[in-house]
Amino acid sequence: MSDRLLKNCEILQQKYDSLFKKYSCDYNELLEYVKADSYRTEYAKSDLSCHRGYYCPSLILDIVIGGCNRGRKVKQKPKNGYYYEYVFNKKDELIASKVFHDTELLSQEVVLWNGQTSLSIEYGKSPITAVYELCTISECCYDHYGRIIEYELTPFLNGCWSEVQTEKYEYYSNQFICFREEYDIYNFNKTNKRNNGSKHMCSTSLKRLDTNEFVNALYSVQNDPYTYINQRKYIFNYDNNGYIASYLVESYKDDEVVQSIWDGHIFDVSKKRAAPAGEIF
Repeated sequence: MSDRLLKNCEILQQKYDSLFKKYSCDYNELLEYVKADSYRTEYAKSDLSCHRGYYCPSLILDIVIGGCNRGRKVKQKPKNGYYYEYVFNKKDELIASKVFHDTELLSQEVVLWNGQTSLSIEYGKSPITAVYELCTISECCYDHYGRIIEYELTPFLNGCWSEVQTEKYEYYSNQFICFREEYDIYNFNKTNKRNNGSKHMCSTSLKRLDTNEFVNALYSVQNDPYTYINQRKYIFNYDNNGYIASYLVESYKDDEVVQSIWDGHIFDVSKKRAAPAGEIF
């Protein structure tokens, strides 16, 4: 593994262990923050295949991943099915994203803003205890045009996390580029013996996870120390009308370009989406 990737693994592990410890018990406090700062709401129907639905921070997930759908905005609060409720403050910043099924609140994500950076903490309803537990942490950084330049997403399971997805963006006159990396921190811990023999997937794991046969079976097959980081570069091209028209994919391993069956293949983008506006690099 390259020195950069190894360092990133260490940084991400420390960062999200710390954030979990900080926010795991702050559900009620963060709800009060949303309640005090809320100004208007929007709604969207969605199948929950994309983080945050219609307002997913990623520019590419619903394009490059089959079956991933942002959903669509609706004028009225839906009466049934899965849908999102979005809460905005007076600055028109998104401060909360709530997921419902019919009338049941399944999860609530609170977005904390600090200048052009947002940190979101999502709490999901446990199907066993019906208690809302921390289930996702994400962080976004934007430029002064409002374009996303960095996006990180970390899902949790039973108080434990094992993966971090990262995206970094560059913008040019006729295209934008997204560097996407997926870090399997569990494999990183196992290979580098950072858990001192523990079966936990991270230092914040709960003991009950040791008895979860499904999770143990899932990760017991991951023995290749070089499979825990997936790296791809997506190059999106614009058409003459300023819409995203097509993209290419480059695969990497340890920061080096590797051959792929998709080399040179041009993927057409069927979804009509305007190119991100702003000054080019």
